[in-house]
Amino acid sequence: MKIHTRASPLSVLSLLRLRFPLHSLAYFLRRTIFFEAFASQEVLFNQQVIHQPVSC
Repeated sequence: MKIHTRASPLSVLSLLRLRFPLHSLAYFLRRTIFFEAFASQEVLFNQQVIHQPVSC
């Protein structure tokens, strides 16, 4: 097996993922929760805009 002297970013990332699975899982969960909260806020904002009475 050939050992690479220069570590590529991908191998470093996979090593980090192997070493810290809980940390990456927590980061993934936090990111998805943030995106879901942002999306729901956007939906709420759109509903408020739609339900506002139009005064011409």
